[in-house]
Amino acid sequence: MLLSYKANHMIGGQAPSAYLKQLQTHKAVQLDDPGMDAILLTHSIDPVTLRRDNFEGFVGNRKRSLLTRIEAVMGKAIVLSDEAVPDTDRDPQAGIASADAEIGRQCQPLS
Repeated sequence: MLLSYKANHMIGGQAPSAYLKQLQTHKAVQLDDPGMDAILLTHSIDPVTLRRDNFEGFVGNRKRSLLTRIEAVMGKAIVLSDEAVPDTDRDPQAGIASADAEIGRQCQPLS
């Protein structure tokens, strides 16, 4: 969900449970919870975890939702790995090649 500069400035520093209400009741918006939830869902944002200020749940749910959409477009399952991609102090092109190889290894499509 992209926010305008004005909206981002208005909600800055607030928890989602507070800024959603502020956005929804703004004179230019006027949305009830189901209306705002419908918009959030179109952006793979789980309104329940967002409204409960549950950051870890929000990120986990959004990750799963986005990966599901990617899998649907690719027509292949994504296999995840918890291994970190090592940092490199080498030249940027070598780092890109190394990261590409690691990503290819971590995200092997299931046939």
